[in-house]
Amino acid sequence: MQKWSSRIGPLRTIFAILVLWAFEMTRTREKFVKKADCIEIGKSQAQPCFRLGPQLRVHSEAILDPKVWPIRNDPKTITKPRGGFWTSTYDADGGSGWVRWCVAFRYNEPLDLYWIVLSPSTSAKVAVIDSAADLMELTDRYPMVVGRRSGLDFERLADDYDALHLTHEGYLRTRSTRRGPRLTGWDCESTLWFRWMFTEWHDVQRSFLNAGRFDDLWLTLSGWSADDYRCHRMPEDKASKKVYESMLREMAGGGHE
Repeated sequence: MQKWSSRIGPLRTIFAILVLWAFEMTRTREKFVKKADCIEIGKSQAQPCFRLGPQLRVHSEAILDPKVWPIRNDPKTITKPRGGFWTSTYDADGGSGWVRWCVAFRYNEPLDLYWIVLSPSTSAKVAVIDSAADLMELTDRYPMVVGRRSGLDFERLADDYDALHLTHEGYLRTRSTRRGPRLTGWDCESTLWFRWMFTEWHDVQRSFLNAGRFDDLWLTLSGWSADDYRCHRMPEDKASKKVYESMLREMAGGGHE
């Protein structure tokens, strides 16, 4: 009996350790399961999903149909896929990156269309491009080659993610025409949604501060004349690029020159 009693003490200690270990493992598993919907797929280390703020959709119809067209790679280009649902982060003063680009390039009259702000679901898995390195990593994981150019396989990307978000910094760092990864045709900060991941949406009043000032700048740069409807100083596209660069500088500097 004395031998057995001398062994019970260590056995109790070992049993207590095992129970504590099992309890901690259960807690760890529960935490992982709760976070499972918010893990970026394919990363070497699990990271929380990127949380997008309110998104703006500039729409030609008064009623928004909550529908996302299936993503299909374009066999002729690597720049953008077919389908999907496009938004840009909402800015109460300037609309969005897309609105700014449209104003600068005098495209699609965004100030005459419907503006709808959407709230993304917190469970959305979003691939983020914030640098050339981010684009290179995604291109390595989801490669597609068209001719001699390599780019993203959007169909495979859509299997693992709900959306692809290009940040403003990512746009600045991947728009170059130099050799290396780039997103040609992505004109501004924007998000391409692969499926509907919004919890609510509503109309907002159109607002773009200094729209008249940028319009005057374009008229001055281009030398546009209402008499013959021609640009006398520089081509309209070149003037638009200068206006857009002015907008980007103001965003970086926090005010107009």
